[in-house]
Formats: sequence, structure tokens, C-alpha cells
Amino acid sequence: MFLGIIGFEGRFDYAAVGVVTNLSARICSKAEGRQILVSQNTYEMVKDQFETTPCGEIDFKGFSKLQSVYEINNKK
Repeated sequence: MFLGIIGFEGRFDYAAVGVVTNLSARICSKAEGRQILVSQNTYEMVKDQFETTPCGEIDFKGFSKLQSVYEINNKK
């Protein structure tokens, strides 16, 4: 992942780009309404603090392997 300033003189933006950012955007596009979906890596970090529901593996454009996705339900 790359974090930094992108642009040219007179027009700059701060942005994050890369595989993690791409996966996050793809997962967010699958969420409905007030639903919170997370990747396997995020799930591993929060599984002891939140109740989750596995959503299965999803084939996202730009990724060669299926990605495990979880829904965050309630705080434990």
C-alpha cells in the first residue's frame, strides 16, 4: 500500500492506493445499508471483540483467489 500526496503543482490530494485499498473498496461495494463487512485480516483482529457472521468467499475482480468476508454484528 502507498500513502502519500498525489497530484501536481497547484492540485494535490492525499491518497492511499494498493491491494489493501482495492480489496477494501470491493468489500464496501458489497455491503448493504448499515451493514459492515470486513476481510479475513480485519476479522482476525476483531473477532474477540465483535460477534460476526461469515458471508463466505467472494470472487472480487482483480484478485486471483476467493476472499473470505465477514459481517460485523454486535460488540461482545
